[in-house]
Amino acid sequence: MENRYCNFREPPIRNRSFLPSRLANPLPTWPGIAGIPCRVPAKQGSPTLRLVSLRLRRSPPSPPTSATRFLFKVTPACLRLALENGKAGSRLLLECGSDGRRLRCHRGDHMTVEDEVYELTGTQLAAYLARIGIDGGVTLDFDGLARLHRAHLMGITWEAIDAFMGWPSSIAPAAAHDKIVEGGRGGWCYEMNGLFGAALAALGFKVTRLCGCVDRPKLGDMAIGNHLTLRVDLDVPYLAEVGVADALIAPVPMAVGPIRQRGFDFAIADAGEGWLRFHNHAHGIARTVDFGPGHRDEGALAAVQGFLMTDPGSPFTNALAVFRHFDDGYLALQNGRLRRITAAAVEEETVKSEDELAHLLRDRFEIDVPRVDEIWAKVQRMTQSPIPAQN
Repeated sequence: MENRYCNFREPPIRNRSFLPSRLANPLPTWPGIAGIPCRVPAKQGSPTLRLVSLRLRRSPPSPPTSATRFLFKVTPACLRLALENGKAGSRLLLECGSDGRRLRCHRGDHMTVEDEVYELTGTQLAAYLARIGIDGGVTLDFDGLARLHRAHLMGITWEAIDAFMGWPSSIAPAAAHDKIVEGGRGGWCYEMNGLFGAALAALGFKVTRLCGCVDRPKLGDMAIGNHLTLRVDLDVPYLAEVGVADALIAPVPMAVGPIRQRGFDFAIADAGEGWLRFHNHAHGIARTVDFGPGHRDEGALAAVQGFLMTDPGSPFTNALAVFRHFDDGYLALQNGRLRRITAAAVEEETVKSEDELAHLLRDRFEIDVPRVDEIWAKVQRMTQSPIPAQN
């Protein structure tokens, strides 16, 4: 067993709320290991709590490398346990397996931590397959992947209503399953690709979650993490992408070249330094999506998702965005503008009432969304502002 210690200190925190999914960048004391900046709420009657030191135990022993990264998620329940059983400034022991996923936990001066598991359970998988209309077995080849890819997009609506309304959301696949499969909702890239990847992994596909970037030529490297995409390894690596609202209907090889689907023209180009750049079709909202075939960074995904969910400058907090695919195109709702887009034509109309919005969401986008009156009220407030670009 090999032990390494990573210490991270912050000034005293006074009555600051815990950020449940915020992860730190790798700490310089051990490249490749990510510590957690635990923002701990002050205990009642205790004016100050300092950030704890973290002791990370890795098994089996092997030399750390810059390509290895262990990322942990701390839940509010974990912090409550730490507050009840530990002291301010105490060291918390996090034990992880060699895959960096499942953690075994203890009480006392130890802290219960659960890292994300990117695979559906058998029960969840069965419910997911029923949700997208897949009966019978699925072959673990391109035909099986393509069948699932299309069924997911035809059966599940892309939507970012939670970010628009300031409602809670998570990048955890289990949370996406609860929302989309059990709750009758849709999701955005973190949820759509997250759920799809977890289902593929449960079926037996070799899946890698990639940390991507929409509109990187415009936004720069600071925006890396604003998109989750998937690599699926078959005979060659494939881009499995159900998280761009208005793009591919089927997986494509991760190779430079033109792509044509449903009459829409796409392309993948070399973006340099090991990155590839997916170019969307002429009417696409996300103009480009950059991804590295081996670039994984769950910390960046979690951090940028938190920004996109809450920051006033996020395009998702400023515009309602809902998309639904059909055989030859898709339906796009952005604030009060509804468009039906095919390769041959774009038809546009205006949503004029709360009742019309409720009808659209229920009957055309096929999602069960609460509090449509509040959504409509915010759409009305936003209709005088330009509609920002969407992921």
